[in-house]
Amino acid sequence: EEALKLKSNLLEKFNQRRKVASGEVDLNVDLSSVPFKLNPFDHQRKALILGRGEAAFAYFMEQGTGKTKVLLDDAAHNFRNNKIDQLLILCPNSVKTNWCNPDDYNDDEISKHLPPDIPFVKSAYFANPKANQRELYEKFLSAKGTILKILVSNIEGIHHRFE
Repeated sequence: EEALKLKSNLLEKFNQRRKVASGEVDLNVDLSSVPFKLNPFDHQRKALILGRGEAAFAYFMEQGTGKTKVLLDDAAHNFRNNKIDQLLILCPNSVKTNWCNPDDYNDDEISKHLPPDIPFVKSAYFANPKANQRELYEKFLSAKGTILKILVSNIEGIHHRFE
């Protein structure tokens, strides 16, 4: 019985998304009260509306279409609604510092896109960190209170950590 409910729910969501993608569903949701750092483009707004409130959601968007912004706006929404207090970002090692720059805390994708009302601490995990990378990671680990903790890593880094 539970499996049938799950199947029905998944089919309903699939059909809803198919209708949205084909333009059969109106996405006229008012986001004017959302304190975006940068206003989303139409395709980003559509992605935000589709993923909003979902426990799990994947943004299958082309490179360069703003998945980073959508992800961080969605995380901000979930943080404001007390649904999350941590965010793990897995990415290729070559772009880890694009997400979280240990050399300039205010010049990376997280700082560019996370809305200003969200208190956060961030770090990238490095298997063999330099002094500034280690300092940022220790700050991340010791953070307390109502704050969004964001950790950026690559798969190899997670594997190395738990070997």
